[in-house]
Amino acid sequence: MRLSAFSLVIGFLLTLAPPSLAQNLDSRVNMPGLQKGAVAAGCYSADRELYGRYRLHFCLEPNGTYRVTGPQLRCDGQLAWKAQRRDVAIALRRKRCNGGVAWTAADISCRPNGYRTIAMSELFGDRNRGGRVLEQVKVPVVRQMRCTYQPSGQGLNSLTFFAVRN
Repeated sequence: MRLSAFSLVIGFLLTLAPPSLAQNLDSRVNMPGLQKGAVAAGCYSADRELYGRYRLHFCLEPNGTYRVTGPQLRCDGQLAWKAQRRDVAIALRRKRCNGGVAWTAADISCRPNGYRTIAMSELFGDRNRGGRVLEQVKVPVVRQMRCTYQPSGQGLNSLTFFAVRN
């Protein structure tokens, strides 16, 4: 009897915790061929300019950040993110920039390219340079994701880009 009442109290308290997109640095996304998934946390850059000549860089950290740079523009903002199953959901918060303009809030949904990309980068990225008896255990990390950027501003279309780990 006591145990079930305790469980109810704990369950009730957990429902009071505010929902958050924030993740710890070990947040993983599921990927075929990788039993324990791959770590999504880290910093990425868009492979192309967005909405004109603007570059997006973002870091998936507990206190996530993003930066947009372009001609006479620099915005440094905050983001929230969550790795869930195979996807990474990112929410950029609206941010005032220099020059009296603001970067609109946006949602970004990303999906890692696949385990072959990770396996190849792990295989050819850091080669073993000698006959070591002990090897450091490597945790697979996401190297590249295909992302869809959906701004909240009216009249702005969504676009797709690749986010490449820095």
